[in-house]
Amino acid sequence: MIIDRLQIDQNQTLENDNSDYLFFNIYFEDHTEDSELNIYAGNLLVFSIKNPIHQITTAYSIPLFKCKYIHIIIRNNTCIFTNLSTVKNIIEWKTNNFSKSQSKMIDGYLDKVIVMMSDERGNNWLRKSLESIKANVNLKDVNLAIFNLNNSKKVKKICEENNAIEVHVKADTKRMMLCKGSLYSIGNIVLAEKYLFIDIDTIILDDISILLSKIDINSGINICQEGGIHGKKNLSNLLSNNQTPYFSSEQDCKELVPYITNQTAINAGIYSGDRKSILQLESKIIQMEYMGLRYIESSKGIDWREQAVFNVALSHNNNINLIPEYFNFQMLNVKNKSLSEIKEYIDKNQIRILHFNGDYGKQIYEQFKGLSFTPKNEFQKKVFKIEDRLNFDKKYSISQIDKVLNDKIFNRNNILVIDSNNIPDFIKYKQKLVILEDYVEREEENLITTQNIFLKIKTSLSKKFDLVFIHNKRERRNTKIILNLAQNLLENDGILIIESEDIQERIIDKNDLEFSFMNKRYEVCFGN
Repeated sequence: MIIDRLQIDQNQTLENDNSDYLFFNIYFEDHTEDSELNIYAGNLLVFSIKNPIHQITTAYSIPLFKCKYIHIIIRNNTCIFTNLSTVKNIIEWKTNNFSKSQSKMIDGYLDKVIVMMSDERGNNWLRKSLESIKANVNLKDVNLAIFNLNNSKKVKKICEENNAIEVHVKADTKRMMLCKGSLYSIGNIVLAEKYLFIDIDTIILDDISILLSKIDINSGINICQEGGIHGKKNLSNLLSNNQTPYFSSEQDCKELVPYITNQTAINAGIYSGDRKSILQLESKIIQMEYMGLRYIESSKGIDWREQAVFNVALSHNNNINLIPEYFNFQMLNVKNKSLSEIKEYIDKNQIRILHFNGDYGKQIYEQFKGLSFTPKNEFQKKVFKIEDRLNFDKKYSISQIDKVLNDKIFNRNNILVIDSNNIPDFIKYKQKLVILEDYVEREEENLITTQNIFLKIKTSLSKKFDLVFIHNKRERRNTKIILNLAQNLLENDGILIIESEDIQERIIDKNDLEFSFMNKRYEVCFGN
């Protein structure tokens, strides 16, 4: 049975009495930037907090799903549990004080789920956005979950028509933006491994399946930065400049600012993450619940201030992966451009998601909702194997190539770059790079450099990489050596990207026996 008081600094296993819920207060004695607490109900992760705020006692309630054992695992911290207790068979609704709402909990465990929220007034937006999702995402292995605010009959019908899970939300307000915080508690409302959140004021133009398929365990939150000038500002400055979008003063956000790291603002219209990262988001928001509520309520009428608290929570967790703009193109920030200029930019930059945020986004929505949802070409869905014998220079534009390569390296953490004058644009979002070169000196953060490629590869690099990039115009013999070495350094599902026409020609030419060593289980992409 659950003991009344528990102080832990290591793994603890507690016997449960098959209760439904665990209630507890928890106090963290100190703060480290690499600390983490996880609670498992049997084998299911039900609670996780990262980089907890010390000296704040926080009350939590978590579902146990009638498990026999509770596992508590803590890393790099010391904490005290008080008032531990369990209850049986009385809780069906998850309370979210941050959004002043309750959400009906859903039975079952899912792999991947796309999450949306709508009320009665947003049903037309929801219907159009779902139409575009269905045209661009294979939903055979992906579930839809729609939070239905205050039991809208129209939203309920849309759920039934689209075979979507309906999550009932009871709220004290009819203002949907104020209820968006309900989504932050989804980890124990809709149980899943991978989550993709999409605002209903969006239109999907191309395949976005990668936002779900490339989520790894404990991989963090994949999200775009705020568009326009706001995305270029430090988050703490953005919150305290008394200007758009939050109209916050230093006094308004003084409690939140200490928990902001050096981070730019992000936009919560589209984001994805694994189960642990989503649970960590909720637990951090609960920790800052009261200061967050004071901040939101200090300015009536600015419904989207919840996104500011969302920003602060992610900043303090330090688990954001910035993804390219084309996954969340924010129409609010193009009001100074003509309609033809906007459409030209969308086409040129291969935009996949249009986000009609802000008043201007709503104004021009009618001009775009009739767009075809069929992908413009089959390029992105093409499987690039050695035997395809493709010539990118003639068939595809550079922007199209970059789009494919972006997809292929999305969320790959171990990237090896061999012989490159410049870090390719399509890996600029990555931080974990190893660069091998014998002619360029670098002093960039998070990059490892060396002077002797061959010696370094042969003697020092023992680990495997899931992507290897080569830009090489060496003589034939050395090229063969580098390709052989690259193959040996690849993981089984690794990708080799080659950026050199002479190498491409030799590999594609099946009569060239010197290069027939290439193992066909590795995918090869050719850039230009």
